[in-house]
Parts: sequence; structure tokens; C-alpha cells
Amino acid sequence: MSMKGCTIEGCGSKFYGRSWCERHYRRWLRHGDPRINLRPDRMHGTPEQRFWARVDKSGECWQWTGYKDPYGAGHFRVSRDVTVASHRLVYRIHVGPIPDGMLVMQRCGNKGCVKPEHLKLISRKDVGRRD
Repeated sequence: MSMKGCTIEGCGSKFYGRSWCERHYRRWLRHGDPRINLRPDRMHGTPEQRFWARVDKSGECWQWTGYKDPYGAGHFRVSRDVTVASHRLVYRIHVGPIPDGMLVMQRCGNKGCVKPEHLKLISRKDVGRRD
């Protein structure tokens, strides 16, 4: 039986493999899901809704599932021109302002963690010290 088009709802592109078009097939190969949204910044909703949609709260740490830099720190695009570190944003929302010269670090050591209870303020001179 020959399929003529992608079976992903609303796609309709030419069949490529596994009943999907080439775009959905490649997404499945790279990410394990042909329906993955590779442009989450285009999701509808408030910045807060978009932020929490990228947090996995299933473990001890609340893991950031959005973009991470090469060092493992999460980043969130608040608006077209503003990107912030995800853990710093959570700290500002749940604890308060971050004083000048202070850093927000994860007590757990997981750079992708955004759980408020795992975040602490430290000075630059204290980087590398353990609690």
C-alpha cells in the first residue's frame, strides 16, 4: 500500500518515511517525536505560561527542558528582544530582586534546575565554595 501524504494532522506534505513527510521524519530521528515543536517561542500564551510549559517537575529538581547554553544553564526568551537565564527568572519571581554583583546558583549542583528551594544567592568571590 502506497501512502501519498504525511499522516501528521494538518501537514499534507508528500510522504517520505514511516508515514510522515521528510520534515516530520527528521524530527522523529533527531528528537524521538515527529510532532515536537521546534519553535516553542511561537507558542501562544503569556510568558509565564510558556515558561512553565518548559519545566519538568517530576523529579527532585525541576528540570528546565527549554534551550540550554553549552554550560547547561537554561535560557528563556521573555520577548523578541529579551532573553534571561531561567533560574534567575524563577529567583526574581519567587524570592525577589537580585542585588548587583550577586549570582544565583543551584544548591543541588544541577545547572538545569529551576526549583526555587534549590536556588541561592552568592557573591562572585564565593563561586566554587560549597554550602
